[in-house]
Amino acid sequence: MAIDATNVYWTNSGTSSKSYLDGAVMMVPISGGTPTTIASNQTYPNSIAVDATSVYWTNFRDGTVMTVPTGGGTPAILASGQDKPIGTAVDATNVYWVNFTAGTVMKVPIGGGTATTLASGQSAPEGIAVDATSVYWTTYSNAGTVMKVSTGGGTTTTLASGQSYPAHIAIDATSVYWTNYANRTVTSLTPK
Repeated sequence: MAIDATNVYWTNSGTSSKSYLDGAVMMVPISGGTPTTIASNQTYPNSIAVDATSVYWTNFRDGTVMTVPTGGGTPAILASGQDKPIGTAVDATNVYWVNFTAGTVMKVPIGGGTATTLASGQSAPEGIAVDATSVYWTTYSNAGTVMKVSTGGGTTTTLASGQSYPAHIAIDATSVYWTNYANRTVTSLTPK
């Protein structure tokens, strides 16, 4: 789920076990109302981010990173050929995601272009978040980690290790927060 000043956005992964072409990206006003489909025929969309003009998501089954204007329109592919992309974050210039199977942390300009690998060799990266200087992610395993790298790439830093299937991640000005799926906890680290 993602929000902006006026709407709430989410993905419906779909129900078809054969085609996975019945996923959708939806929105509804924060004040409530009837949900609107802003992108249909998506292949297992599973994460979402929003900025002032557009919505971004990953399609897990067909390996694409997508965008559409917040008001709807024709979806555009920002990156293709990804290996089980999951997690989506956005800043003023780039869209970020992790490739769960390939073990990579990626980015692409919000207007499209060449995808760049920021980190590789990660074990089942899952959640992702970004601030002005760094990208943060979790690795989903019994001995999972919380990691970070500069938005320009470089050396990765382990912020926390020995986590129990860390999945979702969020940040604020001072801290990193994540969920540990196996023991059902929310953990934080300050400073980030």
